Amino acid sequence: LQKKNNALRKKYNDDVKFVRVHKRIKEANIQRVKVNVKPIFSQYDEGIVDVLMHIKERIDNKVYDRNDILKKDAYFERTVMTEISSAMDMLSIENTRDDRVFIQNRITKQYLGQYNDTYPTF
Repeated sequence: LQKKNNALRKKYNDDVKFVRVHKRIKEANIQRVKVNVKPIFSQYDEGIVDVLMHIKERIDNKVYDRNDILKKDAYFERTVMTEISSAMDMLSIENTRDDRVFIQNRITKQYLGQYNDTYPTF
């Protein structure tokens, strides 16, 4: 398990935020298969990695351009949704609003959690 986790982490350039998001997508996809619903992005790790890396690059660029963006939760959430939608359109991936919201919630939680752990408010 640790070997698989390390391999997955390397695919995301050691960004554990996206490893966690990847795992949540895999869990959701397993549940979707049971009820005969189309998976989020792909059923395969490679497909999930490809899409998430594209989204990651877009969001990281926004965060690095304006690091204060993480101070405003609602604004950051909207930004993440915009980047997810743009990436999906650019990659011509069929998706539903529920899929985008699922991904947005996981990504936002990871970025804000990391930010709050790094810069706690007392």
